[in-house]
Amino acid sequence: ALCIVSCQNKKETSAISVSNEMGRQNFDVDWKFIQEDVPGAEIIGFNDNSWRTLDLPHDWSIEGEYDESHPMGDRCGYLPAGFGWYRKTITVPSEWKGKYVEIAFDGVYMNSTVWANGRKLGDRPYGWISFAYDISEEVANSNEITFAVRVDNDKQPSARWYTGSGIYAHTWIDVKEKIHVARDGVFVKTKGEQVTVDTELANTTNASGEFMLKTSIVDANGKAVASNESSITGDAGAISKATEILRIEKPNLWSV
Repeated sequence: ALCIVSCQNKKETSAISVSNEMGRQNFDVDWKFIQEDVPGAEIIGFNDNSWRTLDLPHDWSIEGEYDESHPMGDRCGYLPAGFGWYRKTITVPSEWKGKYVEIAFDGVYMNSTVWANGRKLGDRPYGWISFAYDISEEVANSNEITFAVRVDNDKQPSARWYTGSGIYAHTWIDVKEKIHVARDGVFVKTKGEQVTVDTELANTTNASGEFMLKTSIVDANGKAVASNESSITGDAGAISKATEILRIEKPNLWSV
């Protein structure tokens, strides 16, 4: 079953969609790449004309030559690792203005650092995890955004099996309302016919408000088999939590 969560400002008549998929845009095409560590490549005006243009997902290790002298060794296939940089510049669409916008990465191996218009968004050590950064500031204040990603896979061997190197999974732009379900903010627990749904609602505006939280459970045929509405107060700049209990009559149970 699919759990769909949305919220509506009780003072307005139009619903605010907060489903993560509704405003998700693929961001894989036309990245610039270089397989070396380049000082200053996070700067907006950095000249990347000589860099290779490619689409993600990308693994620079598998593109390399097998050599027993490579530090990845037998654990990771005798392939090259090291450092790499990715850059991409976009024009900000007008429909992004006034929204909450994130850039999301399904996976980068490993030890990545991400910048937007020269502002460091964050570091993500390790490599087997997805993550995202808020770029609403850049969207609001700029008509262009230059993204830069530094990948450090130099410490080898780093695993017991082949890992690859680089932005090895998809990238996304998530456009949401300023009041939205927080990333990874829906938690579902089941016990027989009872379904407990915990929802985290992020209010990134400067004002508190009361909102209607609507939760539906949809079966494989697209039919809503359970639904609930509850009122929730969202404080300015805070995350509010709500717990709802729904019941499904005669649920289809899984088995081996």
